[in-house]
Amino acid sequence: MGEHAKVRRARFGLLPHHRSVPRARAALHAILGGWHLDQEVIDTAELVLSELVTNAVQAPVVGGCARVEVRISHLVADGLLRLAVSDAGAGCPQPREPDAEATGGRGLLLVAALTHRWGWETRADGPGKTVWAELKAPAPAHDSAEAEVVAVTVRAGSGYDCPANGDGCASCESTSTPRVGSPCCSPSTTVAR
Repeated sequence: MGEHAKVRRARFGLLPHHRSVPRARAALHAILGGWHLDQEVIDTAELVLSELVTNAVQAPVVGGCARVEVRISHLVADGLLRLAVSDAGAGCPQPREPDAEATGGRGLLLVAALTHRWGWETRADGPGKTVWAELKAPAPAHDSAEAEVVAVTVRAGSGYDCPANGDGCASCESTSTPRVGSPCCSPSTTVAR
């Protein structure tokens, strides 16, 4: 595959819990650092992903699986970083104008302000939606063939067990794209580029 067709990808699953937000940021930081992206891009991407994951873990579940899935893609030739967060929640995400004293409700306004573009779509593989955002992310000056990502520590008894229960909620079989930080993966996953 030539440099112009290169797409780097990583993906991981999260439980719908507020503790998943810092875990998502840590995984993203390690992945983008391994891809040698600019620190400003990494910092902005962490903030955007925090907002998207926060919304996803707070989304009321329509039925089925409550897991949250994060997909990260760097389209090298286009200079774009795409963050996509899927959840099983109903509704369509809309930015709102909260009053000055509200303590929340500004997440999508922040996402819109920090990104090149953003949007959402109904999930093709189950109930819920996927909210995505794209940031400008030029290719780094130097590159390597692969990066080792060590971002999420999974400890026995931490409640991060694989929820594979036959309802399609989680899959523990191997996939073509590593699911970094997934309860079904080891804490250290190599992400091929």
